[in-house]
Amino acid sequence: QLNIGVQTYNIAAGYMNGNIADARIVKGTAVYTSAFTPPTAPLTAITNTSFLLNGTDAGIIDKSQTARQVKLVNDTKSSTSYTKFLSSSMYFDGTGDRIDIPNDTAYNFGSDNSTLEMWVYPTDVSGTRNLITRGTSGYSGFILSHSGFLESVNGSSWGVNITFSSALTANSWQHIAVVRNGNTWTVYKDGTSVGTGTATGSVSSAAQTLTIGERAGQSNFAGYMSDIRLTKGLARYTSNFTAPTAALKG
Repeated sequence: QLNIGVQTYNIAAGYMNGNIADARIVKGTAVYTSAFTPPTAPLTAITNTSFLLNGTDAGIIDKSQTARQVKLVNDTKSSTSYTKFLSSSMYFDGTGDRIDIPNDTAYNFGSDNSTLEMWVYPTDVSGTRNLITRGTSGYSGFILSHSGFLESVNGSSWGVNITFSSALTANSWQHIAVVRNGNTWTVYKDGTSVGTGTATGSVSSAAQTLTIGERAGQSNFAGYMSDIRLTKGLARYTSNFTAPTAALKG
């Protein structure tokens, strides 16, 4: 396994603190054989290049710079086919695509107020297709499905189950927000409450991966997503609201 920015994967003492650009590995060629002037333009894939990470025009990034790793699984990718307010969106083909983000205290919400929101453009609404999940089983996390269901649990006991009164529709952009305000959980679609529930449980510090587009290798989302924002410590919406009219900010 090739790791960039860490000596040995998952060893905190080995992490680099800083920025890396234009990482290139060339096998079979000694690119520099004497003192040289550092490149003044992005590196290119010269002969025998086996790895090149330019870092330009990245389409899927964490703008909060909180996530230690954003892993695109299978052929998850950015797309310009269907966009909302940005120049690209995240595309999931429905057959194993997902984004994994390792456990982090930034989204260990505990019992704090919190908000999870996103724009989604489903291309297939058959069956159950999960939008975003945390954990697999016996966890302290949540499952948000586009078929009209939110589950949030504390350990192995159910905390709150909310069935949307209005599930998502295919081939159009829709804004979804899940808000915890005290012990009240509310799901909003396009700014209108479509389901509410009450739970005192804690979405705690269990070491669970945050997954976008899937849960436990099944129920894959098919379509596009944009502007996924998780907010810890703030119930951004406490009543019906006008859906955002521009790209989300921190």
